[in-house]
Amino acid sequence: MRYAGGKKKLIATILGRFGDDIISAILRGEVRTYTEPFVGGGGSAIRILRVLPSNLKIELNDFDRNVADLWTCILREPDYLVKRIREHHLSVDSYKSAIDALEGEALDSRERGFLTLFTQQGSRNGSILKGPIGGWCQRNKNPRSQITSEWRPECLVSSVWQMHALLRKFRSCDISSTDFAPLVRCAGPDTACYLDPPYFKAGPDLYRHGKFEHERLAGVLKKAKCHWLLSYDDHPAIRRLYSWAMIHDLEAGYERPDGSKALGRELVIVPREERRT
Repeated sequence: MRYAGGKKKLIATILGRFGDDIISAILRGEVRTYTEPFVGGGGSAIRILRVLPSNLKIELNDFDRNVADLWTCILREPDYLVKRIREHHLSVDSYKSAIDALEGEALDSRERGFLTLFTQQGSRNGSILKGPIGGWCQRNKNPRSQITSEWRPECLVSSVWQMHALLRKFRSCDISSTDFAPLVRCAGPDTACYLDPPYFKAGPDLYRHGKFEHERLAGVLKKAKCHWLLSYDDHPAIRRLYSWAMIHDLEAGYERPDGSKALGRELVIVPREERRT
């Protein structure tokens, strides 16, 4: 699923260069649970889950109820999702209708999950707050700049079945929509946790849940007992918040609002070994 701030192109590099603690713990059989408190579109989760042993318990969480409902539908009712993908046509009108429906309370969780996928695929940079790809008037006739450019039903159907099979291979898989803090606080040394929270600078403009409590996350992680790895956009405030941890710089490509490519910098943050006692 298209999702603002996803790390699908970076996660292999992140784990390969900075995930020694987590990977070693998994290989030694010390990890029984893998947790993502901010699963989002699952770009990182999909790549990580592919290499994890099937005897692990998986916990995928997102504070956005709509996102959690999509993951629940992938896990439990992929047939429904596939049927809706194949019968739905993406246009500005259907996109607007879907957004209006998501703002109400009348939807069941299956339809909410589908409409989340539907709107994310049609949104600029994977964020419904940015509006449809190509704008509401669709003046640009270049197919790559129109709302339908990322709506490829059969590719999405294939992805749904692949993700369903991936989730079902594990001992258990729990999907939730709750605050991150209890998940991290309750995680012990037998849990590996990858965290990709909302961007510090651009987050309020990309995500429905508004301002994120970055300071509170730092406080929770400072006391965490689990194996954890955190990725962030580079900002002086984040460097100050995590001055007690190990901060690594990573050059990353990203897409500007106009679709052009640029280079930026991400931070990868891991605990100092002596703190997790």
